[in-house]
Amino acid sequence: MTERKPQNAAGTRSFLDTFKTRSLKPKRATIEADLRAIQNGEARTVSCFLRNPDAQPNRFRQGSLHLTADDATWHPFWKNRDETIALDSPLQSFRVRPRDPSTDRNIKSGGIFRPEGLLSWAGFSVLQCVTSTEVFELAVPTVDLPLVTFFLERKQRHA
Repeated sequence: MTERKPQNAAGTRSFLDTFKTRSLKPKRATIEADLRAIQNGEARTVSCFLRNPDAQPNRFRQGSLHLTADDATWHPFWKNRDETIALDSPLQSFRVRPRDPSTDRNIKSGGIFRPEGLLSWAGFSVLQCVTSTEVFELAVPTVDLPLVTFFLERKQRHA
């Protein structure tokens, strides 16, 4: 039996969702509902680009981050199950870092997506995560950043 994909978080939209919502910013209540869902043991899917700067310095890979109350798993956009990555190493630290145009070319956060742009809410933010064995980066929709940081803070406290 195939595992069902969790509901998308507020800032994670399919092409069809974008048309349905007329590209409007998600409502605050929807964003807060995602936080409550994770607190209550439900799962959410967040659009997520993943990069290991040591192994792939100039390449973020497109995929999705499946969050539950306790676990995070990254799945590639192109469905190759062998590449699913469990983000289960204890985090030493994480931080939101500014987008670097020289290495983050495929991360939308420039032009109309920059902080002062028309669609700033639709851009992506980069999280740099440090474990005892590696550094990796997650680029997630800025609207979903509070959800992902909440998850990471909670995971860091329980490590």
